[in-house]
Amino acid sequence: MSLLFSALTPEPLSQVVYCKTSREVWETLKNCYESTSTTRIINLRTQMQQLRKEGRSMQQYLSSLKSLANQLGAVGEPVKYSDYLWYMLEGLPAEYDAVVTAVYSRVDQPSIDEVQNLLVNFEMRLERRQGLDSYVPQVQLSSLHTRTDRPLKPTSQPTPVSIAFTSPISPALTQPGLLDARFVKNLVTPQSIVTTD
Repeated sequence: MSLLFSALTPEPLSQVVYCKTSREVWETLKNCYESTSTTRIINLRTQMQQLRKEGRSMQQYLSSLKSLANQLGAVGEPVKYSDYLWYMLEGLPAEYDAVVTAVYSRVDQPSIDEVQNLLVNFEMRLERRQGLDSYVPQVQLSSLHTRTDRPLKPTSQPTPVSIAFTSPISPALTQPGLLDARFVKNLVTPQSIVTTD
C-alpha cells in the first residue's frame, strides 16, 4: 500500500487516502477517473466535429485536427480512418468543394497524408489566383494627355468616319456595334478613310 501511495500525485492520493486494501484503491481510482475520461472523449469528439478552417491557414487547421485526434488516442479512443477523413473534409469552406468531391469519388483509399498534401497544394493555388485577380495595373495620369499646355476639351459630337474595304464584307457585319475593329484589321485592309464633317 505504501508503495502504491508513493506513486500517486497529491490529487489522486487525496481520493484514496482512507482505502484499506490495494483493490479498494484501484476501484476508487477507476470510478473517479472513468467518468472523467468519458466526458473528455465526448468533448474531444465534439471539438473535432465542430472544427472549421475559417480564419486559419490549411497547416494550422490540419495541425489542430491532428492534435485533437492524438488526445483521443491518449485516452484510449483512437480515431478511425473514415472518421478522421470525414472530420477533415467537412470542416472546409465551400471553395474546397471540388477537392472534397474528388476525394470522396476515388475508388482507392487515399492516405491521410496524401489528402493533406492535396489540400495544402490547393490552398496555395487559391492564394496565387486571388493574388492575380486583385492585381490592378497602375496608370500614370500624365500619360493620358497629349499636351500639357492646355486642358483637353470634350467634343460636342463624335466625328463620323466611313471606311471603304478592298474585300466584300457581309452587310450584317457592317451594322453599327457589330463590327470589331480588331476583327476588321485581321481580315481586310482599309482602302481609304474618309472623315465627314
